[in-house]
Amino acid sequence: MATQLFEGKEHASLYQKYRFPPAEEVQKLIISYLEEKKQKPYLLAVDVGCGTGQNTRTMAPHFERIVGTDISKAQIEEAKQALCAPNISYCFMIFWLNMQVKLSRLFILSMK
Repeated sequence: MATQLFEGKEHASLYQKYRFPPAEEVQKLIISYLEEKKQKPYLLAVDVGCGTGQNTRTMAPHFERIVGTDISKAQIEEAKQALCAPNISYCFMIFWLNMQVKLSRLFILSMK
């Protein structure tokens, strides 16, 4: 049976408190890649598996809009409680993948 980690509210709070911030070199690598492939302005980014939103908040200054998504309601609630820029939104998502027909369905259940 599959187990989802980081589901509980207490666990999400600890994750937010003790998770290391994203490394500056990783941020620079992402932005340099983006600069090679796209011209500014960068309109939208989607942070899939954002957890409590640390990377979402870090990357927000580079985009007009950024959406953090996660399958954990507790993680998304923790992300929503953190101070964030007005161009950030978070949503709880459930992903279904039908392997036989290779279709991915995405359902947004709640949006900030």
